[in-house]
Amino acid sequence: MNFLLALLFVPIGMQIDPCTTAQPPFTVNSGAPFTIAWLMDAMVPASPTDPTLVPQRIDGYYLQIDSTPRVRLSGVIIGLPCVGGPNLGKIPFTYRTTSGVSRGSHLAQLLAYNYILDVNGNPTTTEQEGPAVTVPFAAVDLTHTGPPRIPANVIIRR
Repeated sequence: MNFLLALLFVPIGMQIDPCTTAQPPFTVNSGAPFTIAWLMDAMVPASPTDPTLVPQRIDGYYLQIDSTPRVRLSGVIIGLPCVGGPNLGKIPFTYRTTSGVSRGSHLAQLLAYNYILDVNGNPTTTEQEGPAVTVPFAAVDLTHTGPPRIPANVIIRR
């Protein structure tokens, strides 16, 4: 399984497109849910010795933030294949966390898994995990930067 290092972290209300956006550093609002997005190859070689391209089998994902226990993701959204650029044909995925993280630096580790096939090609209950990708991100409190905005509705009376 080939993860593209296009893991993104997005605060509430922002739209992302993992097909075109993957520029660190990644920052989220502390204490608030955030979205993680990534890309996966749609087609992969059938085996290390057979280069025939076949659809990649993915049965699920695990996510671990820092040293917390990893969790099996439910509610992952599969997007439409990327239509251009270097990610042409890759499949975008997004997941919205149910909670946030504390202020500071964090590490997210994401990996995909599928079920081993038996001799007849049927999935078993034994998982095989692909390689994990680890991405640093930061959680910050929202603060205003720059000078104060212009006063409004100023009234002067005698």
